[in-house]
Amino acid sequence: MLNNRLQFELALPGAPEGERKTLSRAEVMSYVFSSQAELRAAAYRELGRVYEREAAVLGQIYISLMRDWHWEKVELRGYPQRSRRATSPTTCRTRRSTSSSRWCARTSPSSTAYFRLKARWLGVERLHRNDLYAPLATVDRQIPYGDAVATVLDTFARFSPVFAATPSGLRRGPRRQPAQTRGSGAATSARRSSPGSPPGCWSTTPAGRATS
Repeated sequence: MLNNRLQFELALPGAPEGERKTLSRAEVMSYVFSSQAELRAAAYRELGRVYEREAAVLGQIYISLMRDWHWEKVELRGYPQRSRRATSPTTCRTRRSTSSSRWCARTSPSSTAYFRLKARWLGVERLHRNDLYAPLATVDRQIPYGDAVATVLDTFARFSPVFAATPSGLRRGPRRQPAQTRGSGAATSARRSSPGSPPGCWSTTPAGRATS
């Protein structure tokens, strides 16, 4: 509902002088991947402009969410650590979160080296925020949905046949809109991990297709 309320305006390439198109957040976010540096920067500026205009509403929403989160996770459930509050029980257990944090800390020099290389490839001295998702090459190619699904599932199968056999929302063939389930506006429903999923984790499937 909030995303539907937020509207963004952007001057797109090829549009008449002074004409700005009204976009949703998802639409304006697609331009942060543009090969045109000025268009990427304009998309980020427009995001910031709208967020600043709605700062009071967004701030109140954030405060309410954090208070509810603190009351449930800390006072009601009594989780002792921030990492455990953030990861239990809806995703993975604390030890996996700790392992992920250690891995990120250990590999952060590689990330730094990559971004330095990307700045060099883009021909800039220092990356700006709007350069993080800048493409290094442009490809003008349309991939049919069925072909894309087949590629993803085949990749899963090469990674792990057990993982590939885990039920998912991906289906081969033409894309179909999932049916709306009664009494729920959510797009996904949580379920316990199925065979082949990492123990202690939860996963999601499209609403109405959850399995026990």
